[in-house]
Amino acid sequence: MRNVELHPLEKHFLRVSRGQMGELMMSDELYDVSRILTLYPNALASLRDQPLASLSSNTVDSHRIAAEPSIVLPRPAGCDSYIFKRKALQSASVPYFLLKDVYLSFNVHNNGSPEFYVFNKNKELVNGLFFGANPFLREPSETVNEPSVLIEDFFVSPNICHFIFDKFPRWYIAANETGSRTPIMFHTSPYVENVFNLMGTKPLFLVQPDTPKIGTVFFRSLVVFGNSMTHLHHPMNHGHSVWRKALQALQGRIRPAPQDTSGPRLMLTRAPGLPRQIQNMAEVAELVACYDIRLVDPAELSPIKQIQLFKDCSLLIGVHGAGLTNLAFMPSGSKIIELLPPLCATPAYWITANLLGCDYEAITCTDPEYGTIDQSQIKHDPVNNRRDVVVPLELLEAMLEAL
Repeated sequence: MRNVELHPLEKHFLRVSRGQMGELMMSDELYDVSRILTLYPNALASLRDQPLASLSSNTVDSHRIAAEPSIVLPRPAGCDSYIFKRKALQSASVPYFLLKDVYLSFNVHNNGSPEFYVFNKNKELVNGLFFGANPFLREPSETVNEPSVLIEDFFVSPNICHFIFDKFPRWYIAANETGSRTPIMFHTSPYVENVFNLMGTKPLFLVQPDTPKIGTVFFRSLVVFGNSMTHLHHPMNHGHSVWRKALQALQGRIRPAPQDTSGPRLMLTRAPGLPRQIQNMAEVAELVACYDIRLVDPAELSPIKQIQLFKDCSLLIGVHGAGLTNLAFMPSGSKIIELLPPLCATPAYWITANLLGCDYEAITCTDPEYGTIDQSQIKHDPVNNRRDVVVPLELLEAMLEAL
């Protein structure tokens, strides 16, 4: 392997480990210390000096959620967004491991450079179960005796989308396969507490408002998922049925099935200052009002009121963003219209809506600066993630007329 020192990995692990470089740093779908040190032979002193233990010798039990056959989803008619170019969804296999008497060290002071490491009882770093290149071990702030599962990943900032689609399913899978477990997260979140309360369990947050964002906790029994430590297959592992079952279990706690689709028609709004604002919102609001569609900002509602509002929603319109995660609570057969920014979006809600039995449509918006974008030339670039949009009123009106 070639010597790579484009960025100091201790500070930029999140940035460097994604993409092709991340693949070079991995063995058996997990980051491997020997591979990383081969790539960076003149750096990473703390990683090089860290006593190391093999994953196999420190795992009480291991499981693997097998990949499933590819799924072909219907593409929305008349929408040319680059996010629909994929011909089929292919779920990936996901390993997870049961460990006894382990330390979990974490540093989540900066959302852009999170670190977390698993050590065995001999205080050796467990190879493969780490995210970061600066391992450390402190005196444990507490010992957790209850069987637990780490549901976190490198998206450590509280986010409804990543919680519902990635973190909640980890708890559901572990609890069903290895017995009742306490879900472990870093940051506190009332939304997370409310969701787990519906499921009859209570999460443990390692960081409280008045406690440090760096520390070590000792666990008697801990389940760790491979995709917590490496790449996320978001959303719902690209359609894996186990991920779908997790959401269906949550839906089952919210409403009885079946449910009709005669409920409210809603359009999501975004608070001032947030990215992806609709610049012609006044005209859009006037249009949707003609179709008995109510504007709503989920951030203004408590978690339970959000769930109660969307559980009977028959039509949901919104710009690509976390608010659309609420479609996870909508009844099968309801309709989704996603307003896509032309320069940066993901297929997350297209995938999820279809897998949960919703009718999905989309409109590619125009960019306030560049106008209509040639989607055949677009490549996903997160630098454009915060750009505002202009909604093509004639396309939205035609779509609403056809409902």
